[in-house]
Amino acid sequence: MFTRPHFSIATFGLAATAVLVSISPLCGADKDNATEKQLRQARADLAQANAQIKALRNEVAQERDRIASLQAKLAKERNDTDDKVIRDLKAQLAMMNSAGLVHCVFLKLKSDEPSTALADMVADVHTMLTKIKTVRALWVGKPGETATPDFTKSDYSVALVLLFDSADGLKKYDNDPLHTRFVKKHIKNLEKPLVYDFDTKK
Repeated sequence: MFTRPHFSIATFGLAATAVLVSISPLCGADKDNATEKQLRQARADLAQANAQIKALRNEVAQERDRIASLQAKLAKERNDTDDKVIRDLKAQLAMMNSAGLVHCVFLKLKSDEPSTALADMVADVHTMLTKIKTVRALWVGKPGETATPDFTKSDYSVALVLLFDSADGLKKYDNDPLHTRFVKKHIKNLEKPLVYDFDTKK
């Protein structure tokens, strides 16, 4: 009576073991497939990252080239500017050296004139007299802080030195509307000007 059920249970146990054994290799294969898939994905991600790095390196190289080009352009512009400044200075020096007549004017404000009158006059020298075509060079200034022993600062308020090619240039300067307007505006504030001209040509 008991032999048959016992045989059936034993048979079932053996069958179950066989099934488990047959399933076990399948589970290992699935695990290997999942690992292989992860590896493929990781390789794809790495390839994409390398491509991005390469693109960034190309952008950096292009930016460096652009900066180098801008630096070269800036250096050229600086050289061109320096050359222009040097050319202008040489032209001014040549023009001053070729001037034949020096016109010196010493102006003294009347004692009751405000100090603002002097600043106004100096400003007009720059904005009016320097625009007259025959003026080759012009300097304007107040008495120096240090002077020769016999010099008195109160002798004048402001001095002008102008260069002309010749006496004809000075004459055109005197008759120019800008000079006329300057004199008309400021002469009332001044004592009698002192004027000295000398010829620089031998």
